[in-house]
Amino acid sequence: MKVIQTKNFFVNSENPPPNSECRDVVISIPQGVISCAQNEHIRVSLGAFSMRQSFYTINKYNNVFYLVVFNMNTLTISSAKITIPEGNYQAFDPQLTQVLDVATDKAFVDLGFTGATALTTPPKWNYNILTGKLQLIVTTAGAGAQTLANMKLVSFTIKDYNAGSGSVIQQIIGSDTLSAFQDSHEILGGCRETRNVVTGVDTEAVFDNLKSLFDVQRTGAAYPANPTTFDLEGYYQASLGTKENLYLRTDLQSNNVQTSGFDTGSSGYPFVVNSQILAKIPFGNQPSSFVKDTETTPISYYYQSGYNLINYIDNGNNLYSMRLSSKNITSLRLTLTDGLGRLIPEESKEQIECNALYFTATIRIDVMVDE
Repeated sequence: MKVIQTKNFFVNSENPPPNSECRDVVISIPQGVISCAQNEHIRVSLGAFSMRQSFYTINKYNNVFYLVVFNMNTLTISSAKITIPEGNYQAFDPQLTQVLDVATDKAFVDLGFTGATALTTPPKWNYNILTGKLQLIVTTAGAGAQTLANMKLVSFTIKDYNAGSGSVIQQIIGSDTLSAFQDSHEILGGCRETRNVVTGVDTEAVFDNLKSLFDVQRTGAAYPANPTTFDLEGYYQASLGTKENLYLRTDLQSNNVQTSGFDTGSSGYPFVVNSQILAKIPFGNQPSSFVKDTETTPISYYYQSGYNLINYIDNGNNLYSMRLSSKNITSLRLTLTDGLGRLIPEESKEQIECNALYFTATIRIDVMVDE
């Protein structure tokens, strides 16, 4: 096809129109600005994009998992939510392991492991710099015979979560739908639970069927007695972030397609569906860091990331483009999401109210005709 007309549409979401916000902009287009004749076609491409990385790498989408305990005395399952404080973590040890120590200790307290049933020592997270794996050690002597017969960590990524299904999944999550769809398994280096319902012939079987985030090894007394130690270790390398790309989406109808895994709540069938993704913008390599020591004994080092700009410029080949089915466009919606269709996570509601999570983009509009 031959390009007969080209124009650039410069977009800045810092001052969004009414009924929009900085991550999700709906723009009214004057008549004739984006249009073509009946024998012509419109192609929309992303020419350029830039945005400061003003969102945390560990955020509300990847910072929640659960401690799940099986009590052999009462034949019951109990659970407590563990939340990693949001932020841009620079190191696993001591930054991430320290906050995990505190959050996991709180989870055991929430489950009643205090006083006579208290753990011998607080739960301890370790990071293996060689393998990149996280490990949790729980020493249970004194926790009460069979009170802590078995335990596991669980992370949920459930596309079709139904709070009314009535299985152990709903017992753990309740109405907290944000915790039902998490990427925390990637942060921790473990496996996620994706089912909406988990069944079993009895409560113990249900507990066993629940997908464990980590490998669990019991040391000490034989099951079902309370063991001396639980040793939980990730299955693969942990991570300080879970996203490699931003996704710029639009409401324009086009001939683009995608696999089914790019949208929260979508089913796995059909596997190939129509797509509203205009562009996939990589984060790129993190900038250099500087090191500051505390000038104390022993010396501690703090690593501070530099300024990070997410930037994309098309190489001239219209890599990210859509051929539209419409001949005239009167409205254009641009939405900035992660790979699962979720709006880029804000650091606070005020950040959105101030439109501080904005982006700029150059949309190239080509009018084309068959040669």
